[in-house]
Amino acid sequence: MNIFVFIIFSLFALNYSTYVALNFFGIEEKHYKPFLMYINVLGFFVIILPKRKGHIVTKLNSIIS
Repeated sequence: MNIFVFIIFSLFALNYSTYVALNFFGIEEKHYKPFLMYINVLGFFVIILPKRKGHIVTKLNSIIS
C-alpha cells in the first residue's frame, strides 16, 4: 500500500514540478502539454487497475526488500 501511495504522489510531483519549471523558463504550454498528459494517463492506469495493483505492489516490495 505504501508503494502505491508513493507512485501516485511521485506522478503528481513530477507533473507539477515539470509544469512549474517549464513555465519558469518561458516555454509555451503547447510544447510540453503532451508530456504532462502522458504522465496523467500513467497515473490513471495505476489507479484504475486494482487487480494488477496488488501484483505490482507485491513485486515492488519484493524488489525493494
